[in-house]
Amino acid sequence: MSDIKILIIPLVLLIMSDCGHRREISADVSDQIDTLMYSATEDFILANTGNTAFYRDKSKKGNLAIDPIKHRDSAASAFVIYRESGGIKQVALQSYYEYDGESRYTLAINSDTVARFVNPAIPDKRREGNYMNLLGTFNLTTGDTLWLHAQSHSNLKYPEEGAPGGFAWSRGRWSALLLTDP
Repeated sequence: MSDIKILIIPLVLLIMSDCGHRREISADVSDQIDTLMYSATEDFILANTGNTAFYRDKSKKGNLAIDPIKHRDSAASAFVIYRESGGIKQVALQSYYEYDGESRYTLAINSDTVARFVNPAIPDKRREGNYMNLLGTFNLTTGDTLWLHAQSHSNLKYPEEGAPGGFAWSRGRWSALLLTDP
């Protein structure tokens, strides 16, 4: 297992690695949490919706991102088919929050938007990093399509030559969607 990170979601402890999918994880000495991780770069299918597309971000391993110079006003989309047995699942997004803007994310199940999330603002460049957000608890059915839409954003704080509007933009980076029993 490589790059293990401990992520705390209210009432749930998840341990995630950069690769792999379903695993039994010890949360306490006696508890087991079954977590399904869909990797952005390994499991999701990039969708050609409109004129915006994700690219695999080589500088932030395991992240999908948007080129804000080319695509600042529209969302990029990717999807994965839920093939597990149906039931109630807590769904969390691991995004990457950035100093130059607060990226926007939308989760849809099939064609229904079920959650929206905006990365938090951070005070300076040294605080960039992964951010885990619990999007909600949903009733999933085998065969559901889970869509993740992301959009870049500028907070208009950091001038950047050649950037849209003259300011740096976030890239809508994200690395995983995690599902666990509530």
